[in-house]
Parts: sequence; structure tokens; C-alpha cells
Amino acid sequence: MRILFLQSLTYAYIGTMSLSAVLKKNGHEADVFIMNMKRSSKSSLKKILEYDPDIVAFPVFTGWQKRILDVCGLLKNNFDVITVLGGPHPTHCPEIVQHPAVDYICVGEAEVSFLELVNHLAIGKAANRIPGIWLKEAGNIINNGSSVLPNLEELPPMDIGLYCRNGNTIGLQENQSFSVNRGCPYQCTYCNSPSSYAIYGKKMIRSKTPDKAIEEIHYVYDQTPFKSVSFISDNLFLSKEFAREFLSKFKKQVGLPFYCQMRVEMIDVEIVNLLKDAGCHFVTLGIESGSERVRKQILNRSMRDEVIIKACRLLQKAGIGISANNIIGIPGETFEEAWETVSLNTKIRPSVSWCAIFQPYPGSRITRKLQDDGILSSDFYEKVPSTLFDKSILLGNNAHLFVNTQRLFQLAVLFPRWQKILQWFCKCKIPKVYDIVFLYSFYRHVRKAYKMTRCGAIKKILQNAFEAKRA
Repeated sequence: MRILFLQSLTYAYIGTMSLSAVLKKNGHEADVFIMNMKRSSKSSLKKILEYDPDIVAFPVFTGWQKRILDVCGLLKNNFDVITVLGGPHPTHCPEIVQHPAVDYICVGEAEVSFLELVNHLAIGKAANRIPGIWLKEAGNIINNGSSVLPNLEELPPMDIGLYCRNGNTIGLQENQSFSVNRGCPYQCTYCNSPSSYAIYGKKMIRSKTPDKAIEEIHYVYDQTPFKSVSFISDNLFLSKEFAREFLSKFKKQVGLPFYCQMRVEMIDVEIVNLLKDAGCHFVTLGIESGSERVRKQILNRSMRDEVIIKACRLLQKAGIGISANNIIGIPGETFEEAWETVSLNTKIRPSVSWCAIFQPYPGSRITRKLQDDGILSSDFYEKVPSTLFDKSILLGNNAHLFVNTQRLFQLAVLFPRWQKILQWFCKCKIPKVYDIVFLYSFYRHVRKAYKMTRCGAIKKILQNAFEAKRA
């Protein structure tokens, strides 16, 4: 069968490349098309028609679903095609399958379930009993639970070629992203990973072997050479044993500078020395809040300020840059506590202070509590924006305090003497004026994390800003 993946962002999704590789290994065809979901053009429809897909599949994140459903309807009106939605939103809001333009959804990781669906459809076999595949029959939703987890060792290397064809230059970037593990053992209340943990238990937390991970890096490099690596797993290392073996082999067999994300709790002298020796130049750490009360009582992240600062000092002493991830507008957080986050970042002195606005995503513990308390309606996700950096749907008349703080966050950390006057500016209801400051924060992050040139970083942020409006 011919499967076409549709997306709105110029971004190489590792999940999509993994699905494409699995499909092709099993005799199917796959391609990807990047289009403006907000305003579908005749040329876009013409390209879809030229490919003549049997199935059109969409990765769906909360905030994007409205426009994707519109595109599904447009496709159904113009082509004889099967539509399939996958990703975080259908996984945590499976009722989306009720939409008349949606044929199937994949709940959970899709390599096993989506392949089985495609195989069934290819031979005209009923696909109504596949684990993880939901559909409608006679107006009723057929709930087939969650998908079977794929064995990471059995997956083929991701199909980077998917993003290198048809004039698409994503695969030609100087930095390439990889994932070495899936699942997370931590129980942060703002994340939907604990929901998956509740279903699968410890078996959802798994890593590729170091040899398998490096084999994939070599495979992608052979297709399209790159100069640096980004590991986008939430936490690069799930154990010290893996860290020791993987970093030793990465240094010898790859030898490129790399960027990764880690938990503060994993940082010690040994890990930092291993990172530095293997070529790590930048690490993202989730700080989230500068208030110990907010971290412990609301976010379920109980690390103390001194633990965070110590971890950062170890990285800085080794010459490894830090991006501190933070959240503003957390339910129950005061304006003063938001500025405690600014203060903690000032003490840390990271290379970049990256700050998002809290969004209540489906599947998280905080979201369920907000629903139980009547603060969020059952269809709240229809109001969630397509980006973490736009607005808050929770804060009402005080929203500008937190939105402005998010925009001015990096400036306040870089220039501590300005913090009192910047707090005053946050009380003015003119957040759009501060967008340029936020773009500067994004520019700093892109340059340092992905080792981009000035021109490359400017091009990247302008492209992201434009595409975020059409997602």
C-alpha cells in the first residue's frame, strides 16, 4: 500500500521516520508532504493526488487537531483515501475517532499496530480487532486499548530518506536528532508519560543497546552526513551502566559533538566527566520552577535548589553549556513564585534560560485534577494553543502577568539589575511588544544547542514562527 504522511512543520519527526522504515521493510511505500494546514492550496491537493495514496496519516499534537480534522474532511471530499491519526492527542483523546472524516486512530506507539492495520487493509481483511487501533462501526467506537510496544532492537534504522526527497532539505541539516530510549520512570504531574506507565508498567521504559543506537547513527550519516548530534530522549541515560558503555562507544565510533537532555538527579562528577570526554557540548535540564513548594507539591519534582545548582556547577566547570527549561503560569503558582524561577535561573547562570507557558495537556495528572475540580471542561483541549509559547487558557485576567514574564524571562536572567523594572513591565497588558525578546531567547537556544551559524539560527526561528501560525 501507499502511505502518505502529512505534517505542517518543516521538521523530521523520529516517530514518522520509524514508521516509514517499518512499512518499507514490510513491502509498503511511504512518503511525507509538508503543507499549510491552515490554508490548503490547489497545488497541495494536486501533489497529494499525484502521489495517489491509499492511506493518509497525520501526527497529531494537542492544539493542532482542529486544522488536521479540516484537512481530513477536505481529503475525504476530494479523494478515495483512508485517514489515520496518531501521536499524543489521539492517544490521550481517543474520542477524536468519532469525527466523520477520521477512519482510524493509533493509541500508543504505532510501529506494531499501524503496520498490522496496513497489512490488514492491503488484503481486505477486517481491521476491527487490532490492539491500539480504534475505529467506528455503526456509529459506535471500537475500543481496542493500547498498542503492543515494539521491541526497539528489532526496529530498522529510521528512514531519513523520507525527508530528503522531492526537494525537501530537512535531511540535509548539519545537526541530526536521534532517540536512544523510550518511556520515563518519573511521575511529573504536568506530563502524560505517567499515564502510559500506568498501562504498561516498567516494560515501557526501555533503551536500545549502545551498539543498536550507534548503528542507526552510522546509517543516517551514510545517507546524509551531518556535523553534530542531538539526543532528544527526555533523559539520555536511564542507568549509569548504559551511560558508561554508550558514551565510550560513541566517542570511538562516532566522535561528533552532541547535545542531550538529562534529569538533574542523574548529574554527578562521573556522568559529567563521561559527557565531556565523549564530546557533549550542551545539556538541557528541566528546572521547571524556582519555587520548592511548586516543584514538590504541584509538579512532583522534589529536588532542592542546592541539588539543581550543584548539578549545573559541575557541568559548567567541565565547559558544558546548559539550557535551563522552565514553566510559567503553573496552576496554583503565584506571580511572586514565578519570579522565584527567574531568581533561581539568575543563580544558576545557564547558557540559555528557556521558558514555556503552562498548558493543560490531556493525560497529565494536573489536567485530571483541574477537570475534577471543575476548572476545565471535558472539551478544554479545543482551546489549547498549538504552541507552548503563545498564551494561557487558565489564568483569566491575570494571564498577562505570566505571559509577559515568559517573554521577558531571558532578559531578566541576563540582566539581574533590571529585574524590578521588568516586573513592573510585566503588569502592563501589552505582551506582543515583548515577543521580540522571546525570539532572541529562541535564537540563543538554537545557536548554542545545535551549533548553528548566526544566519542559520535566524532562518530557523523565522521559519518556526511562520509555521507555528499554520500548525
